[in-house]
Amino acid sequence: MNKLTAVIIIALILGFTSHSFAGDKKQSALTGIFYYDIATGHKYIQNPGTNTYREYSQRGKLLRDEILNTAPLLATNKYIRKMKRDHYLLYQKVNYQRKELMVLSAEQKHPNGWVCKKLLVTMN
Repeated sequence: MNKLTAVIIIALILGFTSHSFAGDKKQSALTGIFYYDIATGHKYIQNPGTNTYREYSQRGKLLRDEILNTAPLLATNKYIRKMKRDHYLLYQKVNYQRKELMVLSAEQKHPNGWVCKKLLVTMN
């Protein structure tokens, strides 16, 4: 009987402690203007005056118009990187099996016919 009582008490203690730790999770939110997903090559631009973002594909096509800054896609994704003014994007275009490369800042518009390949960060 003592073993059964001990097991019940341990189970109750573990149940209360795991429940209290689970309630401490805070949901993070994005606050920057530009973000880049290094896994997919998608670019996220904040909608003016809101807490939502527009998602663009590697080719510059608008995929989604409003993604909340607290959405798990943005807030907890380990591949999302905040782009600052000194960060750049590397674009590539293939013409007749010849690769052309172009580097633009995060604030510049996506050029037509080009594919966004990488996020470039200054080392200063």
